[in-house]
Amino acid sequence: MSRCRAGDFSAESATLVRAARDFAVNEPRFAAEIGLVGLQRLLDGSGYDPAVSLVEEALDHLLDAASRIGARDCAKEQAQSLVDTPCSSGRRHM
Repeated sequence: MSRCRAGDFSAESATLVRAARDFAVNEPRFAAEIGLVGLQRLLDGSGYDPAVSLVEEALDHLLDAASRIGARDCAKEQAQSLVDTPCSSGRRHM
């Protein structure tokens, strides 16, 4: 059975950030994937106004996991792309 992708579910952003933290050492590829999804959801304003600290934590866990698989530069580029993407109407980036 294949692993379900984090982006396939409507998990809360904070849950994805915690999962990225928890899986960074043992499953860094998965942690980087869910960390990116969590960061995307935080930045696009999905559901609520997150604390700045949660956004920073999401980025930290994403970069930690990506570093473990030699993909830190790629993760930084993807995170920057998320920042450059317009938010939902009526919202603005932090």
